[in-house]
Amino acid sequence: MGSAGDTLSREEDSQSVYANCSSSLPDDKTVICVGSHKVEGGSDLFYAPVVISSRSTLRGMLDSGSMSCTLSEEAESRLKATGVILNPQPVPGNVILVGCGGLTTRPTCIYDLDIEIVGSKFIVPTFLVPGQRDELIIGSNVIRPMIQKMKSDEKKPSLMLVLQAIVEE
Repeated sequence: MGSAGDTLSREEDSQSVYANCSSSLPDDKTVICVGSHKVEGGSDLFYAPVVISSRSTLRGMLDSGSMSCTLSEEAESRLKATGVILNPQPVPGNVILVGCGGLTTRPTCIYDLDIEIVGSKFIVPTFLVPGQRDELIIGSNVIRPMIQKMKSDEKKPSLMLVLQAIVEE
């Protein structure tokens, strides 16, 4: 994660980044990969409105490369200002987030967010990440169940195909 200018600016494949980070950290640390790519000209295709606790809407980036969901500090402030009740939970001391560029950060806390995205509702553990630029990153822990739900819903086949293509990249 690092500073906004450094976020995900290096080009390495995620498997190599994970292996390098895992080997450079003590055995008692857990590596969780999160991150994003900026795709010029089509970046809006990777975002969806996400309703939080039926009170506030955030711009969620669909990131199949992230294993978990993360929240920016600015989005946290917006949620609090709109009356969303946030109950922070401590992050286990062995959790370190690794972005696609290999930059690491420690999340501040975990929130169980009540979200609605593309007609699907979830309660999702979400890491609060200092320095994150996107309001909300939607990881594969939400994308995969969304795809499963859409496969059974004949009304949303085109969006399901887009999400499935993102996951398969």
